[in-house]
Amino acid sequence: DDGTTCKCTKSFCLKLYCDCFQSGRFCNDHCECVGCQNKKRFSGPSGIRTKVIDQILARRPDAFEYRPKRTGEGCSCKKNRYVELLEW
Repeated sequence: DDGTTCKCTKSFCLKLYCDCFQSGRFCNDHCECVGCQNKKRFSGPSGIRTKVIDQILARRPDAFEYRPKRTGEGCSCKKNRYVELLEW
């Protein structure tokens, strides 16, 4: 265990912004997630977790590869209110 935890509330921990899911780990007792489906009981050949992983990998084969965050790296959304203020 690397100490990764999450606090997901609406994604069932099956999105890449869930730190546990993105790192390829199951959520654990230290997580504060709600409705979690990133657990062993949801994996297996016909499990929802396995199906979601397969769908993500079909769209983006490198989705689960480790990418360290660089200093200053953050949201680059065009509709982000902060970005609009800076461009103004």
